[in-house]
Amino acid sequence: MDEQERRNLEKHIRFTHDLSDETQSTESVSAKASKSQRPSLLFGAPESQRGSRFRSFVGFLFRLAIVVILVFILLTTISYLTIRHFISAEEVVVPNLVSTSPSEALEKLRALNLSLKLDKKEYSEIVREGDIISQFPFPGTHAKIGADVKVVLSKGPTLIQVPDLRGESYLNAGVKLRALDLQVGKTSYLYNNEVKKGNVITQDPLPQSAAPRKYAINLLVSSGPQPRKFPMPGLVNSTLKEAQPLLARLDLTIDQITRKEQPGVEKGIILAQSPPAGTIVSNETKISVVIASGLNIP
Repeated sequence: MDEQERRNLEKHIRFTHDLSDETQSTESVSAKASKSQRPSLLFGAPESQRGSRFRSFVGFLFRLAIVVILVFILLTTISYLTIRHFISAEEVVVPNLVSTSPSEALEKLRALNLSLKLDKKEYSEIVREGDIISQFPFPGTHAKIGADVKVVLSKGPTLIQVPDLRGESYLNAGVKLRALDLQVGKTSYLYNNEVKKGNVITQDPLPQSAAPRKYAINLLVSSGPQPRKFPMPGLVNSTLKEAQPLLARLDLTIDQITRKEQPGVEKGIILAQSPPAGTIVSNETKISVVIASGLNIP
């Protein structure tokens, strides 16, 4: 190898070495730059990355807005169709159900595609127990097909507790009954040695029973002890003054006195009596006598 070729070879080797150093230097700079960019994940991305992320966020918001709008349109459409269905549903005239039984009312409503619904129960003095007192919607109004008709059922008349009238006087018994909106019914009388005359022996219904308003309570009233029976004494030809003590001992009283002119008979003499002497009477028998007026005594 001559001198010239040797020199050219050395130049080539130096050029190759310098090029290798430059490459290494470039790689070192790139590595440093890469290291300097790593913290940007925490403190901020490069401009190009921030722009990409912003575009992605805007795209997400746009897609979300479309979904919200579609859901709103769907719900609005469903609401509109539902309201339109109820508004445009066929209506029927509600029948009168008052004073009918639930079975009769149900039959009427089924024919019109309506439903029966029990609301509550109340006492009624007019509508019998178990029948319908009132309804809603009212009779004659319009209702949608399939609607409920609410009804109130009767529990019958208001029940009142019957008071104990036993031993009360007939007058007091009537006052107590009227105060409770009850009435005196049939009154019967019976002799009784224990219950005072004019007082109640027993009643129907019995005390503490339940009865509707205006109900008539039957009473059995004492007539007092059983009257004694005996022959009627003779009073004719005795004076009225003489007859009265005799009648008093037998618990009898003269109910009627008639005066009659009788020639030759002294004033005050009993001319006739009723019942006649010897008739079986009691202390309740009414007695009448005819006495002489004494106007024509000579």
